[in-house]
Amino acid sequence: MSSVGGGQPESDTAVQTHGATTAPRKHLLDYVTVLVAVFAAAVSAFSALATWYQYRASRDQLAAMKSDQRAWISLDLEESGPLDHGSQGWTYVFNYKLTNVGRSPASGLTLTAEMIPLAPPFTKDPGTQGFSYPEPIARIHDATEEMCEASLRDARTGFADGLFPNGEKRGKWRVRDNSPGDAYLAGFAVVACVTYKNAGDPEVHRTARVFTLENHDVAKPIHIGDDGIVFQGFDFAPYPLDGWIAD
Repeated sequence: MSSVGGGQPESDTAVQTHGATTAPRKHLLDYVTVLVAVFAAAVSAFSALATWYQYRASRDQLAAMKSDQRAWISLDLEESGPLDHGSQGWTYVFNYKLTNVGRSPASGLTLTAEMIPLAPPFTKDPGTQGFSYPEPIARIHDATEEMCEASLRDARTGFADGLFPNGEKRGKWRVRDNSPGDAYLAGFAVVACVTYKNAGDPEVHRTARVFTLENHDVAKPIHIGDDGIVFQGFDFAPYPLDGWIAD
């Protein structure tokens, strides 16, 4: 019995030794499993990121190709005159030129324009002191949006044209404003917008220009003389602030 009893501790020791050697191996397997999972997640994330970059590059390339091949309409304005006042208020005539500088035909081409005062009318001649007024950036921006919307409405009702690549369309346009005839005016902003579509594409594009019509002597307002004739010394030039839209 003593020999059997003496053998029992050896069996316990063997079991304890077996448990001590197995635990590190199990922990090592756990670490390896975690590392493999982390590596797999990293590979998956990298693959997803690479796919996203590839998609974005393809999308940008497609957009660039579409932009390069589409119709682009340029809009040029030139002074013509005269600036006059009559039963229809203030009127001014300008020349315009539309050119398709793109590579595809343009359809639904419509032009609309209007004239707005740069500032509220002065009731008295400012004289030699000159005058000043806040830049009408917000009003010009709103007028530009209104003209583009008006062009789009005209196109929807069938008043539209087409223009092939390198094609031009020229004409004259009369704009009006109902400011008082006996007032002293800082000048006018002529706002023009053309809307169009690329052939076969429903997306609407637009080109807008803003020109100012002011007295050549900027210190003097625009006014009808005693003889009822408006002085003809005007400058018709692009508006330097927010005076261009092309999209």
